[in-house]
Amino acid sequence: TESDVSEMLELLPVSFLLELRSLVNGQLQDVEPLRLIVFPLFTYFLLSRVSWLRLTRTKYLRRLLFTLLRKVPSVRRKIDAELAQMRADFEESLRLPEGTLIRSKLPAEGIPREKVLEETASISSLNLPYLDGQFSGSVYRGEPDYTAFLNTVNGQFFWSNPLHSTANLAIRKMESEVVAMCVHMFRGNEHCCGVMTTGGTESITMMVKAYRDQAYSRGNRSPSIVIPNTAHPAFDKAGHFFRVRVIHVPVDPTTLTVDPAAVRRAIRSDTVLVVGSAPNFPYGTVDPIPELAEVARRKGVGMHIDCCLGGFLLPFLEEAGFGGAVPKANFTVPGVTSISCDTHKYGCAPKGSSVLMYHSEELRRWQYTSVSDWPGGLYGTTGVAGSRPGSIIATTYAALISHGWAGYVDNTRRIVSTARTLANAVRSTEGLKLMGDPRLNLVPFTSDKFDIFAFSEMMKKRGWHLIPLQFPSGVHFCLTMVHTKPGVIDRFIADMRQCAQVCLASPTKPTGQAAIYGAAQLVPDRSIVVDALNVFFDAWLSLARGLPED
Repeated sequence: TESDVSEMLELLPVSFLLELRSLVNGQLQDVEPLRLIVFPLFTYFLLSRVSWLRLTRTKYLRRLLFTLLRKVPSVRRKIDAELAQMRADFEESLRLPEGTLIRSKLPAEGIPREKVLEETASISSLNLPYLDGQFSGSVYRGEPDYTAFLNTVNGQFFWSNPLHSTANLAIRKMESEVVAMCVHMFRGNEHCCGVMTTGGTESITMMVKAYRDQAYSRGNRSPSIVIPNTAHPAFDKAGHFFRVRVIHVPVDPTTLTVDPAAVRRAIRSDTVLVVGSAPNFPYGTVDPIPELAEVARRKGVGMHIDCCLGGFLLPFLEEAGFGGAVPKANFTVPGVTSISCDTHKYGCAPKGSSVLMYHSEELRRWQYTSVSDWPGGLYGTTGVAGSRPGSIIATTYAALISHGWAGYVDNTRRIVSTARTLANAVRSTEGLKLMGDPRLNLVPFTSDKFDIFAFSEMMKKRGWHLIPLQFPSGVHFCLTMVHTKPGVIDRFIADMRQCAQVCLASPTKPTGQAAIYGAAQLVPDRSIVVDALNVFFDAWLSLARGLPED
């Protein structure tokens, strides 16, 4: 919090400077004086002359400064104490209701199945009611009859595993056809192809692997990719996994889309890929895909469209009555070489399915992993996983063919219409300000009259769960089929306007998790924020408190 930051700063004038001096002197006491002069001058000369280092110089120096700062004992103790308190706060917020049974070991004897079903039904009540439309995104369709339909298909293929290819020809049939349907949606030609993955993150990471391995084969051992800073963090994860440098280009603060000219300037001699989002997650805006693809084509690099969020909306916009609403984003755009599209979002398939498409089999082949000299036989996979649940492929197939083209056109019409109703309501609500010009499924907004996170917390008390944004502060609400049910968006708008009026009349500061987002943006050392995220994961994975098993 701000008070904690202020308290830390009070330590700096005396104790910090003395300890920092002692630390630095201790580290450098055996270094030749001439080296102390020459090395910094030589480093600064390099930083000033190499273009890509110039872009990251400030970030690097800031990271170095805070790394040294965190080594100071008094600062380290303060940070550790704050993280420990944060861990306790997280665990308290995740506390289960009193009387919840906690199992930390296998029961001595198997529990009868009817008792297990009673227990799992009881456990399911711990979830919030996310099927009533009060969560942003999360559930894309959830009617009981549709869920029962997919559960039936799931049971038909419950034990199937495409890793055992000869035994699972049914899964092979459905997987190849799901890919073909998506390629057709994005107007691919006879050379276009793809694979199914477990989600958007695997689609993105395996795509980056494909371009990296292709670059390796061409002698580029340190490839880089250029992405908007609004692109999904899966690109950063892929860069970390596969040692690919990720160059972030800030989006235009007004349009909230990336500038092709800025992307062109960021491309280096080792760049292998340019990325555009259609749409991006924070703001729901679509990057100028044709212009980005032209930049990539002229530079001789790949062009990937991340359609994980909008993949089952974009192809149907024109027939839904929204033609020309967003830039074209498919394989007919010259220069586009790959597209990712999540079937488990607006495709209304169960979680754990996505499709990654390429413009050629040659490029797709770089995604594969094959091991030819293992004593266990020949081994190969198309993605990260070895064994995969064939039931997810089957239910995805069932979801696609049960909707059909007309079904997705109707879904798109309802979702985009509802999103535009909400966007217009935000525009007309005093104190709220729409961010960018969203035209699809997501409505981001902020306020220059009151703390938007205090507003979000107030909405949460009324049952609405918005997604917080940072740099700048804001929130968004992602519309799905559950929000198109009668009355849902009307209730949201009514509560939104009432909360805005309260915030205008009596501005308050956010508390709890909402306050964390506000305070996190004020922390210049982002490694501390990373530590806080790690503490949350530790708290989430820890054994919950409750009644021990017998």
